[in-house]
Amino acid sequence: MNCQDAERAVLLAETGEIPDGERKELDAHLAACPACSQYRATGRQIVDLSRKTLPAGQPGREVMDRILATPAAREHARVE
Repeated sequence: MNCQDAERAVLLAETGEIPDGERKELDAHLAACPACSQYRATGRQIVDLSRKTLPAGQPGREVMDRILATPAAREHARVE
């Protein structure tokens, strides 16, 4: 799995939509890639916050894709 695949898989993992096989690949990639591991931490924060604040519980994949694609989210993942 490369970083681009991992970014997509992180969202699926955080929303519970990732297949088991892909989850194992993601976990292996995250163990070896600090940047993607931080990207996951940022995604997890966004999902946790949205679950606390949005009436429907969690945003849909489309909303999360748009949030995680913002320059601010990408920069935050690189800095920390």
